[in-house]
Amino acid sequence: MPVRSKARASDPIRIAIYMGKGGVGKSTTTMMLSLLAARRGDRVLTVDLDPECGASRDFLGSAVRSNPHNIKTYLESPLPEPPAVIPSGIENLDILPSCPDEQRFFRHYPEHSTRLQEGLSLLGKQYRWILMDVPNQFDNVAEIGLIAADYVILPVELTVDCSERIPTVLRILDEARALNPNRSVLGTGTGLGPTERSGIEAHSQRTADLPGLRIRTGSGRSVAVQYDHVPHGDDGRRGPQ
Repeated sequence: MPVRSKARASDPIRIAIYMGKGGVGKSTTTMMLSLLAARRGDRVLTVDLDPECGASRDFLGSAVRSNPHNIKTYLESPLPEPPAVIPSGIENLDILPSCPDEQRFFRHYPEHSTRLQEGLSLLGKQYRWILMDVPNQFDNVAEIGLIAADYVILPVELTVDCSERIPTVLRILDEARALNPNRSVLGTGTGLGPTERSGIEAHSQRTADLPGLRIRTGSGRSVAVQYDHVPHGDDGRRGPQ
């Protein structure tokens, strides 16, 4: 199923990587998809909404603490402006980093915020992909990313703890959908029971074809992400080998 029906073909594709439990690979998935797309030659913006700063530290190291522009400074600004992104040091890849030691700010940030959704729209068409690392700690911050996203990937693990978080995940997906009714779940990892699968499937597309990226779901249980090794652009650049 082509996924571009939601937006013009030249618009960035916004994907949130989210699950209501830590340690399932959200930051790793965000980082790897960002690197794959950048290596292919696509312009990528990575947005780190997680106060733990996993993706930010992966790209910026200790410099994440000294960066004057981050997701906090953007969210607390009253001005209608795009976020101030910074180069990651990797060709084609910019980042809007998170900020450490600001849990109080994130905890008390207003619910149902469209601030990031509106700001990303102001960036125009300079990026092909916008990939968001969405946190599990604060539901209000998770909503920010889910409201801003076109699509969601839900990494899970084979644990009872992860399965028990699914009702909360579904609730947050439903609340965000009220402000972003066109958003879809592209797929979820293995390990869900019948009840959890049926809940996720209500938000899901079985198959999605994004430019250069194929995502397949298998009966709601698994997701396979493939970055095609095909010529890209007029210069014949290829994807990662």
